[in-house]
Amino acid sequence: MEQTKVKGLVIRFLPTAMTIENSYKIRNIDKMSAILIESLGKTETFTTPRSIMSFINQWLVYNNLYKFHLFRKHTTNIIFKDEQSKIKRIIFIILSFPNKVKYKILNIKKNKKIKKNTKLYKQYIEEHKENVMKAFDEMSNNHIIFQIGGDDLMNKLYNRVIHHDESKYSVEEFEPYRKNFFPISQQEKEENQSAFEKAWQHHWQNNSHHWQYRQYKETFNRNDDEEVLDVLENVLDWMAMGYKFHDRPYQYYENNKNHILLNEEERKFLEYIIYEGIDADYLATSKNYVTKEELDDTTSKKRRFKLWKKKNK
Repeated sequence: MEQTKVKGLVIRFLPTAMTIENSYKIRNIDKMSAILIESLGKTETFTTPRSIMSFINQWLVYNNLYKFHLFRKHTTNIIFKDEQSKIKRIIFIILSFPNKVKYKILNIKKNKKIKKNTKLYKQYIEEHKENVMKAFDEMSNNHIIFQIGGDDLMNKLYNRVIHHDESKYSVEEFEPYRKNFFPISQQEKEENQSAFEKAWQHHWQNNSHHWQYRQYKETFNRNDDEEVLDVLENVLDWMAMGYKFHDRPYQYYENNKNHILLNEEERKFLEYIIYEGIDADYLATSKNYVTKEELDDTTSKKRRFKLWKKKNK
């Protein structure tokens, strides 16, 4: 007799049947479907063509019966037989019908939530892309940045902006990202963690504007347009996120620079773009990282000192 474990449940394979101990502990039909599919994939016993729904029908019936102490006391597992008589199959279908209706209704509600959250996530992506374009407008009007490469470099950067983050619509990224940022439940988010980590890795490995893509480079060539564009788009990304979360690239960089792994030449260029270029006006206004908007509202030295004190507690 073969035995294995699937998601914590003990599965035993008999000559013409399969038992799953304590299956009544599983309350979710999707989880049980996954358990059954994984279990059947571990054996050659069940070779007859059969829909997974016929196994689910049996589980739904047993799941209801397990609510009764007497049944649970004498039966600790569910038995799936490879061969069933037509009568037995019909009985299971009839008894499982109410639960099938119940789960169908739940699935309809679940699919509505997924559809709604998918739409919200698409809007989130498009909002970010719009903010990147807004950041490009700000950057292209900065004379320090413009001096680096002129019209030719700005045109190349514009082309990158148009295609920014397109990989987020890929099969590898879209659903794991949606489930992480717009999950239909906390359980969905938790079960998605491994998939999200893979999706995030796929994202930075396919988008050179993320510093993680460039972290193992030993040199930086200031005369190579593509390397310069990587850094500029990197800053655009931070600017775009800043529009949404109300901070500036220098603030994000200050908070994260110890974790950003770049060679010294590229780090100096990145800091030049931020401190001497895109955020020079903000930094000139205050060395204590008070935003320009806040200082614009400050009408007295006394108020400015209170603001500085609050920021530096």
